[in-house]
Amino acid sequence: MKARRFPEIDAVKGVGVIAMILLHSFVWWYVERDYGTTNPSRDFIESIFFLKVVGVLVFLIPVAAGFTFYHYFMKRAKAGQGRESLGFLLWRCGSLFVLGYAVNLLAWGGQEWMAWDVLQFFAVGFAVLGALSFFPFPATIAATALVALATPLLRGLWGAASDSYGIIILVGNESGTQYWPFFPWFILLGGGAIAAYLYENLPKKRRGALILGSAFLCAVFMVSGVFFVGGDPTNAWGPLIFLPPVWTVLGIVSAFIFALFSLRKLDVVISPSGFLGVMSRGILWIYAVHIIIGYRLSGAMKGMGLGMGGPFALFFILLMTGYLVGRVVAVIRDAKG
Repeated sequence: MKARRFPEIDAVKGVGVIAMILLHSFVWWYVERDYGTTNPSRDFIESIFFLKVVGVLVFLIPVAAGFTFYHYFMKRAKAGQGRESLGFLLWRCGSLFVLGYAVNLLAWGGQEWMAWDVLQFFAVGFAVLGALSFFPFPATIAATALVALATPLLRGLWGAASDSYGIIILVGNESGTQYWPFFPWFILLGGGAIAAYLYENLPKKRRGALILGSAFLCAVFMVSGVFFVGGDPTNAWGPLIFLPPVWTVLGIVSAFIFALFSLRKLDVVISPSGFLGVMSRGILWIYAVHIIIGYRLSGAMKGMGLGMGGPFALFFILLMTGYLVGRVVAVIRDAKG
């Protein structure tokens, strides 16, 4: 069964991938080690707000993944076809686990190959969404709300200094070497599934109200100072990013809903063979390849005297590499039909 394509999602994912490469290019260039430095450069400090804005676009990717999962698996499960997709789901979750640890090993070496990162989070999150698919959709809404409510309670119960791998998977820690804990980041996947449900079922006359409502929530979160993830130049991947307030994660979901329905209202068209379409279709392998080569390439380029143009040069190289990877993925998928 050929997957249905949504131009709004291709746009969000394509822009998100570009933002991801840009964000990583800057952080890898200015941070001596992936978990931060005690002596950040002035250029990096001055770029923090810019990276916060770019980061919002990156965090839209998991919400888009939840949207896509709803249409590919959850709807089929509700139509009695879930058993046909269950094998694929198990294979996909298992392969994401394996790929996640393989990327760690190839990018960071043996000491950090067990770091909990985004691909492992996706594997667990998709498994949970898959289980929820066999219940009425309000169960997905309730589970997402439960994660939002439980996150501060579990952080208070277990703290953020634990070295237990199980607790790291659930709530994370402050080391700056473990990322994407289930609480609160499952809210993004669940929020994406909820957005997909609204996309399918919300009457057209109510879409304008949803756009205005989501824009209002984004404005409230911005004024309240919780819309952007924190940025600590001495701990670039630390708790200010991956242990954010629940309100920040809800703000990201609001931004996704605003973008999704605004693009739908504009009737945006994204060609699957165009630049954004290719970046969207190849997102998984673009991520893996750019992580594996990007950090090492940044180290090799730092001795070239590129100055402030260094991160932009790195970004351009990784962007073009990503496009080539995406193009290969697109050709293979088109050949398979």
